[in-house]
Amino acid sequence: MSLQLKIVAVLGSLAILISQISNLNSARADYQTAYRDYVYNYSVYKNAHNDYQIAKSSYQTYHTLTSQNEAVARFKTVLKARDNVISAYYDLLQEKLSSTEGISPDTKSTFGTISQSEKAYLTSHQKRVDDASTLSDLNAVSQEFESRYGQISLETKQAIGNVLLTKEANLKIRLDALVSDLTRKTEEIRQSGEDTGILDRGLIAANNKLDFYEKQYAAAKLTFSGVKQDRFSQTVPTINVFAGQQSLAQANQYLRETMTILKEAVRSITGGQI
Repeated sequence: MSLQLKIVAVLGSLAILISQISNLNSARADYQTAYRDYVYNYSVYKNAHNDYQIAKSSYQTYHTLTSQNEAVARFKTVLKARDNVISAYYDLLQEKLSSTEGISPDTKSTFGTISQSEKAYLTSHQKRVDDASTLSDLNAVSQEFESRYGQISLETKQAIGNVLLTKEANLKIRLDALVSDLTRKTEEIRQSGEDTGILDRGLIAANNKLDFYEKQYAAAKLTFSGVKQDRFSQTVPTINVFAGQQSLAQANQYLRETMTILKEAVRSITGGQI
């Protein structure tokens, strides 16, 4: 079998993977519904917060009973709206985990348990808001939420990390399979006595790129793990989502560069177009 026939099957697989690496934003209908619900609740929260700021300013200016009652009512509304935003965000992340190929059932189940626990807390917190009748009491109730927010932030950012890491890992698995396939075909060609120098050099360069990918992926994985940098710290560890995204963006770039190398190596022999 000729070199061109042995390699040509790789072209279609590369074209499919290029499309997958370039299009990471597809989502099922359930996720879109959860996203719209989150956006709606966030909009309600923003409006409630603005209304509260106006009522608070009025109370601080006039100190009347009417302005005080209005400030209390608006404060209750904004605190409950904030709880609803967080609850909707947990639903959104649950849908994202469910719709992302490669997320393990255990990961989905664990986050589901966490989500239900936090939503139960938010429901009880709203009851506390309803029961409060003064600005001082509402401030105390608000501080209860703020003291828990560190844990909420960690849980939700870890979920985001799971989604982003899994997407890149899925692409890497597919690309590894293509590299292995091309390596195997190259060896067959070499055994048949044909020159494989271009393919050999392409595969070496591609594997070097994949080594760089692994380093960036490992950096992102550590960032999203939430591991404390200071083991003596008593505070909840924080996750820098932007730093994790940067590492994954660079990892993704190495995947793209790997495929460019493979395309050029194949095209230089077959003249095929991808």
